[in-house]
Amino acid sequence: MHGRRKENVSAQEEKKRAAKVKWYRNLMETIFEKRKNQEYDDEALSLTSEVLRNIPDINTLWNYRKEVLKHMKATIPGEELHELVDRELKLTKDCLIAQPKSYGTWFQRCWVLDHISRAPDYDKELELCNYYLELDERNFHCWDYRRYVTDRHKVLPSKELAYSTEKIESNFSNYSAWHYRSKLLPLLYPDPNNHLPVEQDKYVEEFSMVESAVFTEPKDQSAWFYQRWLLGERYSEIKVISAGVLHNGVTFVVFNQLVDLSPTTLVKVDSNVLMSWTSLNGASRSFVWLSEVKHLNKEFKLVIEGKIAQTIPLNQHHVFVCNKYKFYQELNEDLALEVKKQSDSIETLIKMEPENKFALLTSITLLQHLNPVGEDSSPVTILNRFEQLKLLDPLRLNYYNDSESKYKIETFIQTNSWLSPPSANLSNLQLTSLHHMHCLAHCKEVVLSENKLTNNCLRHLTPLVSCEILKLSHCSLSSLQLFPLLPSLQTLDASHNSIDQIEDSVFQKYDACVQVILTGNPISEDMVVKHCTLVI
Repeated sequence: MHGRRKENVSAQEEKKRAAKVKWYRNLMETIFEKRKNQEYDDEALSLTSEVLRNIPDINTLWNYRKEVLKHMKATIPGEELHELVDRELKLTKDCLIAQPKSYGTWFQRCWVLDHISRAPDYDKELELCNYYLELDERNFHCWDYRRYVTDRHKVLPSKELAYSTEKIESNFSNYSAWHYRSKLLPLLYPDPNNHLPVEQDKYVEEFSMVESAVFTEPKDQSAWFYQRWLLGERYSEIKVISAGVLHNGVTFVVFNQLVDLSPTTLVKVDSNVLMSWTSLNGASRSFVWLSEVKHLNKEFKLVIEGKIAQTIPLNQHHVFVCNKYKFYQELNEDLALEVKKQSDSIETLIKMEPENKFALLTSITLLQHLNPVGEDSSPVTILNRFEQLKLLDPLRLNYYNDSESKYKIETFIQTNSWLSPPSANLSNLQLTSLHHMHCLAHCKEVVLSENKLTNNCLRHLTPLVSCEILKLSHCSLSSLQLFPLLPSLQTLDASHNSIDQIEDSVFQKYDACVQVILTGNPISEDMVVKHCTLVI
């Protein structure tokens, strides 16, 4: 362990260790030689089991055993095969006693039941899971194996949900049981409207359960994470939030969520002419899709599962933009009352434990759900909570800064009209990361100056397909190497950063010269770049 003084080892103990290392090396050499010679016999199983009982995490040896077992399955009679399976399962049990969280051992057990055993005893496997979860109820390897067994054995999800409830009630800090619950509930109680992770009555019931947990163990993160899952899983209908034609005639459409527009999917954008779509960066799912088909007048129809969900008229001089964009859908009356109750409970807990970081973080999410457009006093409270979290938990400072940046960008997008002019000014917001840039895809000017944006943030600018003027002055940039191809870009203001050189390859991919303003950067005046106009 770190910080502990190394114990003195006697000459006799050192001699024993050296002998054990020599034995191990000789044994491994013999095993590797046998594998090289494709010797699939009992000796191979015997030699590998000697090592694995002491060191069960050597995946190479488990893989060799798989080769041996597959060979034997094809050559021995059924009765001997049954004994072989029993011996292999016995070996994995011995290895689990030595190391209950061995990936290789649990996987070997799955593999044997799937590929070698002809009549797996899944009831026995469930008993094994119960045993190891009694020893360590948070052994996620065992929980994974339990999911595998229940799937193969066709165990009813309701039975497993009852098991997870039992485990949670015996110990609220059982994170694995909470996680298992989040996988089972959507199967048993699907939301008919597909807006919530589970149907509303069960959703409210889960809130009550998690409320008891967080008040019983307020400093344990397990129940808090589950509550964040309940609050975070809100689904909305697929919609086009903006669409237009770029200066080069390329058409773009932007969705409110990641969408697959390939011909085989149930989501399509039809027009009065045949159009094929390409996602940004070649991703299979994207917010922004482009079409090279060039014609002046279009009428888009968003078709989902054969039904028209949205009709969008479009021409070369008109950009379609939705009136308002919401990241948090408004709650119905019953759900709003429940979320308000949860929020009030958390506020009570914060008064009792003002330094509870989980309560502070959860309160931010609850306030966003209760006030989805970021009005009234919520923004002030939320920003104050972020500041408290940074002071209480400095080890996660970057996470809180990025979460705060995301909240500020969401607030800006939700509280601004996008119809006129098509520009976005997010300067001087102390942003450390960029989020939801697809919502600004229609904007011709985007101002991100006087923020704390680093080089890695540049890759998130890709959705700005309409942007002609981009301002990134007074940020924390030292290079433009990660700057993406923006098809409409004419001027990039990267003045007053720490950029000491500019990579010609960044702007080589542009059809026309881009003016790059680098005033106030430590860049030499004799810098020669062929594919852009430098202003130094």
